[in-house]
Amino acid sequence: MPTFVNCGADIMLTGLLQDVEGKSRCPACDRAIRLDVEDGTIKKLEPSGALLHYVSCGAGNDSSEFGVICDSTFLFDREECLDAWKAGYMGPAGRVVTPMEFLEEASAARRC
Repeated sequence: MPTFVNCGADIMLTGLLQDVEGKSRCPACDRAIRLDVEDGTIKKLEPSGALLHYVSCGAGNDSSEFGVICDSTFLFDREECLDAWKAGYMGPAGRVVTPMEFLEEASAARRC
């Protein structure tokens, strides 16, 4: 049964709870980004240089409150697309990490 998510980061957050295969699109070039999470680890990432810009919400100290603001959270297929998007981005400041770094940070926040 499919699980519907709101943004690329939701694929990874869902992957902390269950195995998930997801696909997102780069907001700058519309290229597909494939992400498979199994046992809380990224097993497949295409393209391998994908980056995530995310804006977190919640306390961060309570696993039930860790989350992201999907309107400001996007997966990019490469750094050039991220840079082009950031040049016109007017939203809240966020962090840029690899998908694996995000998964590790989200997992650590959930353990607090």
